[in-house]
Amino acid sequence: MSQWLRKKIISFMGNVYVWLDKGLKHETENILGVNIHSDFQDMNRRELCQHIANKFGWEKDAFWNLESTQKIRLCCQQARNMETGLKESVKMMALIDDASYPELKNPDWRELEKFWLRREEE
Repeated sequence: MSQWLRKKIISFMGNVYVWLDKGLKHETENILGVNIHSDFQDMNRRELCQHIANKFGWEKDAFWNLESTQKIRLCCQQARNMETGLKESVKMMALIDDASYPELKNPDWRELEKFWLRREEE
């Protein structure tokens, strides 16, 4: 089956899916143990996709027009990128404060994250 035909069928099925999905009641307050802010709870599927596109500086409907697996793959990569950014930030904070906190000499990033979170609570 050609890629063109597969994409057309997926597009058609996607439209049917979106239409059927509108009639379902979804959990919006807590998803997999994550509390969802009320502004996201009130957004429909298209608005949520546009929010993602806006946050990452993508063109209007860029995220909406992706196929489902592409959306999941892209979000996985973005999550990894954010985690890497957090690790680098925590490492930088440790380097800055290394002289004051010798117990943090070469810890792994999870230890650093816990340490900085404890310091912020103090």
